[in-house]
Amino acid sequence: MIPNKMQFQQLQLSTEEEELEFLPLELSIASETEQIAESNSNIQSSPLQRFVETKIELKETEAKLESLELEAINEALNILSQNQDNNKNNVIFDSDIAKVVIGFRQKYESAKDNTKIARLEDEIQLAEQAQQKKMAAKLNQIDAQIQELENQIKQLEEQRDKLMTNKQLNRLKFHLFSAIQDSAYKQAYLSVHIKK
Repeated sequence: MIPNKMQFQQLQLSTEEEELEFLPLELSIASETEQIAESNSNIQSSPLQRFVETKIELKETEAKLESLELEAINEALNILSQNQDNNKNNVIFDSDIAKVVIGFRQKYESAKDNTKIARLEDEIQLAEQAQQKKMAAKLNQIDAQIQELENQIKQLEEQRDKLMTNKQLNRLKFHLFSAIQDSAYKQAYLSVHIKK
């Protein structure tokens, strides 16, 4: 049904009244929003905010440093190869702020990177399995002796522990444990989860 002129004016008046009812609510929401914005601006200058920002900067700097290190190593190797005779102690860079020395660590390839190493590891594993099968009876006998000796050692350790304790020692150990538990306190730390 389409409203006539009179109905339309009544509808318009009721809408204006409803808008006036919502006006205090909107003002309340606006003032709360301003308060939140103000508290956020206070947080931005707080030590907590500066801590988080510094943590982010540190992470970004570490990433830059990692990528720069490869370039710096290449440059250092070039300098070393050009000045090998004049360069003692592998000093690559020396200034008022820093001295850079190039060093070399011994590194080895793993089986997944080197097929020869992988093949030799496989051959050794097969040879060990064959030897184990061939000497199974003697190996089982030795394992049984080892188990028997381990049991004897365990019994001797238990006897030693009994000789090394008494009621006074047990009481002192209990008091020490209680004192340590009583001295417990909480130390605050921050765990930062960067969202970027």
